[in-house]
Amino acid sequence: MSGKSEQRAGLALVLLAIVLRAAVYLDNRAFWGDEVMIALNVRGRDLLGLLAPLDFDQTMPIPLLLMTKPLTMLLGHHEMVYRLPMFLAGCVLPILVWRWFPRVVGRVEALIILAFIAIWQPLVYYSSELKQYEFDALATVMLIAVALRLFREAADPAAWRRMIGAGVVALLVSQPSVFVLAGVACGYLADRRIRTDRTWRNNGVRALLVWGATFLVVFFGSYRYSMDSAYMRHYWESAFLRPGPGWTERFLDAAWTLSAIHDLPGMRTIYVVPLAGLGAFFVWRRLGTPALLLLVIPFVAVVAAAILGLYPIAGRLVLFTVPLLLWSIASAITGFSRRFSSPAAGVAGAVIFGILWAPATLRTVRFAADPLPRETVRQMAHHIARVDPRAPTMLLFGSYQGWAFYTGDWSKPAQLGAQTRQHFQCETDPARPPACDRLSFVERPGAPPALIAATPRVISDSSDQDWADTQAGRLLALPERRAWILYSIYNEGLVPRRLIERILARLEALGARIEAPVTLGESALFRVALP
Repeated sequence: MSGKSEQRAGLALVLLAIVLRAAVYLDNRAFWGDEVMIALNVRGRDLLGLLAPLDFDQTMPIPLLLMTKPLTMLLGHHEMVYRLPMFLAGCVLPILVWRWFPRVVGRVEALIILAFIAIWQPLVYYSSELKQYEFDALATVMLIAVALRLFREAADPAAWRRMIGAGVVALLVSQPSVFVLAGVACGYLADRRIRTDRTWRNNGVRALLVWGATFLVVFFGSYRYSMDSAYMRHYWESAFLRPGPGWTERFLDAAWTLSAIHDLPGMRTIYVVPLAGLGAFFVWRRLGTPALLLLVIPFVAVVAAAILGLYPIAGRLVLFTVPLLLWSIASAITGFSRRFSSPAAGVAGAVIFGILWAPATLRTVRFAADPLPRETVRQMAHHIARVDPRAPTMLLFGSYQGWAFYTGDWSKPAQLGAQTRQHFQCETDPARPPACDRLSFVERPGAPPALIAATPRVISDSSDQDWADTQAGRLLALPERRAWILYSIYNEGLVPRRLIERILARLEALGARIEAPVTLGESALFRVALP
């Protein structure tokens, strides 16, 4: 392929990447899950308040919070405003690959990596999600480019300044970038100049000290609080690799996650892992041991962290490894073609690329054309306001967070924040008091009440029925004879489904009439005529 053809192909792939990301971003789905919890923190605090640990056991790099808050102050509390930094990061990511990677990994390898980056569905999705995962991948791309240039041009003093600065920026915007920097550090130590060049040694020590200090600041200033959370550790327990029963199965699950098989339709770990291993071999042969360690050590480090119980291996939390995996796959394809420099080898490489790329592209295009909604509390609130705005609403389980963001009285942010923190504690604290069974919001003047139905403290047949009796009694005690029941994640788990079926059955047994639910995405809204 000629230089002009490569430029045209690269430009087309960048445009494809931006179009796919824009399609999902402009779909403007309602906040859900972690997103709405981050949005509640941003909306309910001032800039200084965002420097403190976030509510709801959430973490997000402070620079991203400080970037988002002024946008909402200027442009309003719209989902697209909150997600704008992530969308921009998603658009910048393929541009950086297109402009930087040809000089450090090779022109053809860069084009293959760009082709996958453009259509990688999680990267497309998380470019319109109010979480930091898109910045994780962006930080990895930046560190790969700067580190490979450093290994090649270390005589240039500016190369070390770029490397130190890139490491600091990466740590500030991406928690798992520390694993990539571990690869950079190992590459530095493996370079032969560690033994012969005093300037190389001194610059490396300076970089390690700066990065170490930066990591300690961001860890103790932000991430430590989430790591100390009993709720979060329990939530991610199955994603750690601490030795114990079921370790082999969990390790195989981790290998499946790190090999990104779920993002390559039709592929299996048994195919991708050898392909990535072959790519690592060709990286070593072409770029040397430092580049090999830059590629491999982040995977080793994140597995070690999972074994020690310090970092869980879950899809979105290891999205930072995707550029590394794609680098190894691209190196395998191009290395095979170069190794057997014949038309047949080139055709074989193109076939391997097509087998991996075409199904993934088709799936992502379909997703971008019709993104699936998640929680739809915003739409449900609009439906209630249109159909029967005077009827009270019972919010089951986590629905209260979206309800607070979309319908809460934001003229009293401190009071609203205190309420949502109390509700979250009732959902997550095993020792929550009986008062958690009768929570409600202090609504805006004139608004109907919203009742909070927290999950029972103990899950069993008898406690489930007691919970259903209590919540049905709360609805029947209302002066109004109509009510709504909102459940924002209807498909998540058997226990919540069983609980909602219990309360509906109990209401019907007491003479209530329940209309067919309004469902959208993962939310369900029931209209109840009370006896």
